[in-house]
Amino acid sequence: MPKQKLPQQRSWYVLHTYSGYEESVAKNLKQRIESLGMEDKIFNVIVPKEKKIKIKDGKRKTVEEKIYPGYVLVEMIVTDDSWYVVRNTPNVTGFIGAGTIPIPVSKKEIDNLMERMEEKEPQYKI
Repeated sequence: MPKQKLPQQRSWYVLHTYSGYEESVAKNLKQRIESLGMEDKIFNVIVPKEKKIKIKDGKRKTVEEKIYPGYVLVEMIVTDDSWYVVRNTPNVTGFIGAGTIPIPVSKKEIDNLMERMEEKEPQYKI
């Protein structure tokens, strides 16, 4: 449990998860937020993905690929309660940051990531 002074503003944080469990962590966390009534502290849970075009056996296929495998983004206000709810979600190994206090991601980085996720034309990957 964090003992230092917690930031009281709404920010994006990065959660580290077991690789391959990003979707289930996001789903479990959304259910926990609802069942524990944390909608006023935890606002958004996102698995960052982008569309890519893969060509295999001469066939063109558009796929969604995780931008950062093993990570989930959470928009929240960090309090002891919200920290505990997120940290104790199954398959979450912790927040990104030194010690127990999570470090927020800069607005610029989040804007760049959101832009990348919303690109209409997928990238080529052969």
